[in-house]
Amino acid sequence: MEVSMEAGNVDQMDYLDDDGRTRRTGTIWTASSHIITAVIGSGVLSLAWAIAQLGWVAGPTAMLLFAFRRVPRFSTKWICLKMLSLCCLIVSIAAAAGSIADIIGALKVYRPFSG
Repeated sequence: MEVSMEAGNVDQMDYLDDDGRTRRTGTIWTASSHIITAVIGSGVLSLAWAIAQLGWVAGPTAMLLFAFRRVPRFSTKWICLKMLSLCCLIVSIAAAAGSIADIIGALKVYRPFSG
């Protein structure tokens, strides 16, 4: 899209980048979050795929072997696992709170036990 006096769209110059596309509004935080979710998402999906490739016997066996392996306390791996479990706990609590709020809202509208 051309922005020029001849085209009559000079007023749109504030909304467009130098390449003619809509101006990007991303920040360092949005870029970082997209990178982190892409890396974590691909890692989670590849783990499930790898366990599936092992089969019904070797897959659960490998999971159990890695689960019983001791991680030294206050090591980098231990701290990362603790932070990950804390994030999972926070997400689970937020999801549960949202579900409970939705159920309460639905019961206020529906009133199944009222006569």
